[in-house]
Amino acid sequence: MPQILVIEFLHACPEAYAAASASMRAEGRQMLTAVVADFCRILDVSVTVVLCDSCIANLPLNPNATVLSVPDDVDEETFFPRIMQLCTSEFDFVLPIAPESDGTLSQLVNALESTGVKRVALPADSVVLCSDKWATIQFLNRLSVPTIPTCLISDLHQLTLQNDQLVVVKPRDGAGCDGIRRVLFRELLQRWDARSVHDSRFIEEAVSSRTEAWWKHVISEPAESASGFIVQEFTQADSLSIGIIGRGHNEPPLVLPLARQLVSWNESRPSYQGGEIPATIDSRIAGLAVEFAQQIAAELHLTDGYIGIDFLLADDGQHLLVTEINPRLCSSYIGYRMATQANLAEVLLHLVSTESVDWKDTSTVFNVADPHERKTGVA
Repeated sequence: MPQILVIEFLHACPEAYAAASASMRAEGRQMLTAVVADFCRILDVSVTVVLCDSCIANLPLNPNATVLSVPDDVDEETFFPRIMQLCTSEFDFVLPIAPESDGTLSQLVNALESTGVKRVALPADSVVLCSDKWATIQFLNRLSVPTIPTCLISDLHQLTLQNDQLVVVKPRDGAGCDGIRRVLFRELLQRWDARSVHDSRFIEEAVSSRTEAWWKHVISEPAESASGFIVQEFTQADSLSIGIIGRGHNEPPLVLPLARQLVSWNESRPSYQGGEIPATIDSRIAGLAVEFAQQIAAELHLTDGYIGIDFLLADDGQHLLVTEINPRLCSSYIGYRMATQANLAEVLLHLVSTESVDWKDTSTVFNVADPHERKTGVA
C-alpha cells in the first residue's frame, strides 16, 4: 500500500503557525484539508499528515488520515531535522506545501531531496527560481514571455512613470498577498530618496502613517537587504491563473483550465478571495495562456507536483501578461477539484494516465478568504 506524507508547513511548524496571518492560515487550511480528502478517496493509499499540537483540534481533516503531531515547543530550526527523520522511514511519497517567504519552501524541498523519498514537487532548483519574484521576471524575459516592467526597489529611478501613477511593491519572496502594497510612485520615490540620504526625520513621519509597519520595513531595512522588494507599475486588469500538474518524465503535464482570480483592494492592500473556473474569456486569450503554461512548465522540468501561474489581462482584453509562478500547490486547487468529478490527487501521484480531465459544464466559484475577512472586509 503506497504511503504518502503531507506537510503543510504553516500547520505543521508551531512557530510558523503562531506567526502566520489569518489569511495565510485560511488558505493553508483549505488547501490541506482538500488535498488530504482527495488522497483519502484513493483506494489502498495510506495518508499521514504532520500537524502541530496547536491546530489539531480545529482542523477538519478526513478521519481516515493519520496525524503525526509536533509539540508546540518545536521551533523552525529543529523542525526541519525532525521532518527529515520522518521521511527516512516508511513513506513512499511526500507532498510539501509551504510559503516561499524567507526561503521556507526551498528549505523544505531541499531537506526532503536529501532523504531520497519521492517528492510530489518541482525540482529544488526550479523551486528556488520561482520563489524569487525578481529571478522569475528575468526567467520570463529570457523566454520572451510578456510580463510587467519590473525593477528592484534599489533601482527605483529606472522606472519612467508619472508621479501620480500607482505602483505595486512586493517582497521578492512573498507568498499570497502578504506584504504587497499599492502606493503612489511619487510617495515611494520621496520616501526611498529620504532613506538614501538618511533623513531620519522623514522616515519617522513616514512610519507614522496607517501603513506604519510596512513602510518601516521597506525604507528602514539595512542596506544589504535593500533589494528585498520589487516594484511594478499598477495595471488595471483582470487577474487570471492557471494550474499545471506534472505527470512523470515521459508524459506532458496536465494543464488545467484558465481561472479568474477574485482579488479586491482595500485601500492600499490586496486580498485574494478565491476564483471562478473556467474564466469566461475570449478563446484566443485562453489558448495563449495554455501556450505560455506549457512553455514555462517545460523550462521548469515539471514532471512532479503542481504549479500555478498568475496572469493579468489588460483592460483592452488583448494583452496577457505573466506576473508570477507559484512552485507549489496553490489555493486554485480548491476550485479545480470542485469543477470536476475526477480526483486530481490521482494525477498528482501518477496513478492514472490521462492527458485531459472532464470538467463541469457550469462555472464553478470558490472562496478561500478567512470568514473574518469576508465579514469585515479586512485585507
